Parts: sequence; C-alpha cells; structure tokens
Amino acid sequence: MITLPLRSVPGLIWPAIPDGRMSELWALHLELERTQWLEPAALIEGQLAQVRTLLAHCVKNVPYYRDLFERKRIQPETIRSLEEFRRIPLLQRTTYQQQFTSIQARDVPKGTVKLSEERTSGTSGMSIEVWLSNTVVLWWLACYLRDLVWCELDPRGSLAVIRYLGKSPPNLKEAMEGFVQP
Repeated sequence: MITLPLRSVPGLIWPAIPDGRMSELWALHLELERTQWLEPAALIEGQLAQVRTLLAHCVKNVPYYRDLFERKRIQPETIRSLEEFRRIPLLQRTTYQQQFTSIQARDVPKGTVKLSEERTSGTSGMSIEVWLSNTVVLWWLACYLRDLVWCELDPRGSLAVIRYLGKSPPNLKEAMEGFVQP
C-alpha cells in the first residue's frame, strides 16, 4: 500500500502544501473534474488522441501488438474514430496467457516504474499475472479520490470498508480480525 502524505512541511496545517506524489494525484483529480463536463465529441477526441499515443507505444515496444497491427493493417496514427478503434481485436485471456512474454513491453514511458507483480483472482477459471506501475496506482488513487468526493466523504477522515482479501491463510486471518490501513 502506498501512503500519500497530505502535507510536505511538518506542522503546516493550512494551507496544506502537498508533496510531489500528492500533487500529481491532486492534479489528476482536478483534470478528471474538468474533463467530465466536456461535450461528448471533445471527450472522444481526447480519448482517441490518448489511444493513438498508447498504440504507438505498443507498436514500438510490444511485439504481440506490433505483429497484430501489421497483420490487421492497423496504423495507430490513422485512428480518428471509435469505429476505427473497434477494428482492434479484443485481447482474450487465453491469448494473454499464451503470449505473456510477447505482450510485455520492452520499454516503458519515462517516469514509469514497475511496483509489483499481482495475480488476478482467477474467478473465470484462469488466473493471470499483471504488473502494477506507479502510473496504474496514481490512476487508481485518483478514481478512488473522485469516488470519495462524489459520495461527499472527506478523504482525511476514517472510512470502514468491507473487502475480500483472498483465500490465503495470512489474508484470511487478517480479514477475520480486521485491520487498519493508512
């Protein structure tokens, strides 16, 4: 679990000065707040611009997608509509498992750091390995903060959560006894 201090200067209560990680989170939260009110066409335009950037990264760094796009004659820079985006085949879980090595990016964007390797629960019968990066965690926290704001909950306060922790004995014991997270 990553803790994000609310203040970078000890004892400074108001106005708070967030540290770098909290500043990134707050900036992303504000950007989500701003963009949620855009017209649908502007939202789609922004999403497609981002997906072109992501797909260009995949062509350069992910062998599976480089080969797939070549076979399907998909050029990321030409994707200008949702219809064109939908030409990209959905990645099936079995393909992900079979092609795991070729799906791994050979390089990641500057500033991206792999934090941990996780496994999905396998509720479909097939567990898969996924990697969490600082960017993934930042997005998760921003969406979580957004959820708290929408529910009018103060993120500085206490919050009780009922959450499944897994079936392993250490997690089960912790779940049954309860625990505190920052």
